[in-house]
Amino acid sequence: DQWPSFQAMEAPGLLTASGRIEGRITTVTPKSFGRVVELRVDEGQDVAAGDVLAVLDDEAQRQRAQAAAENLNALQQRLRAADTQLAVLRRQVALQIEQATAAVREAQAKLECARASAEQAARDAQRSAQLAEEQVVPLQKAEHARLQAVVEEKAQREAEEGKVKADAQLTLAQLGRQQIQVQSAEREALAQQVEQAESVLAEQQSYVQHFTVRSPLPGAVLTRTVELGEWVNVGAPLFSIVDLDQLYLKVYIPEPQIGLVAL
Repeated sequence: DQWPSFQAMEAPGLLTASGRIEGRITTVTPKSFGRVVELRVDEGQDVAAGDVLAVLDDEAQRQRAQAAAENLNALQQRLRAADTQLAVLRRQVALQIEQATAAVREAQAKLECARASAEQAARDAQRSAQLAEEQVVPLQKAEHARLQAVVEEKAQREAEEGKVKADAQLTLAQLGRQQIQVQSAEREALAQQVEQAESVLAEQQSYVQHFTVRSPLPGAVLTRTVELGEWVNVGAPLFSIVDLDQLYLKVYIPEPQIGLVAL
């Protein structure tokens, strides 16, 4: 016996056409250079968005990331030490200026007192000398007044020297403000180095994070162009994934029948 044969019957007004179902295809490429150490999927497998497709590794890149982390840690420690030193210096300079200012005020008060005493002693000595010449007072009293004037004059000179020293100490203490400015500038430069080191570390760590290759969308693995153990470059095609939620059918219609096509 023979199987009965069937022939497709075309309904009037309908076109029969053949074609293929296609979908949007996405090529997955790595963002880091490395050797393939894991392959999680194969052709034909369904994947969800974020699923791990493959894992890469590169010891040299991990070492660069580690070196960047160590450099950042060292710079951060230096920055913390600079902050501490700057805070101590500010307190120290403020205290020194305060003490030197108080010393200047005290020296000025002593100088004014010494000047007044010296002027009074000089007037007393002059008056006593005049009275002694007139034999109103004994010569011994006039001599005592003269010696007192000498003592007071010496005390005035000492007070003047003390005022000069106090002024010098205040000037020296105020120079600490310039030292604060210098250390502040050094601290800011160190802070910029820390920011640069943070950027370098973030970049190096991003390469390590990109060792894990993930699916950017849900779909099915159409092709896999990499094998375990291979070294791959940035941008090299590893997988192609077709989005099964956006399929379309492409059919081919004979040219004479194009005019019969309508939505």
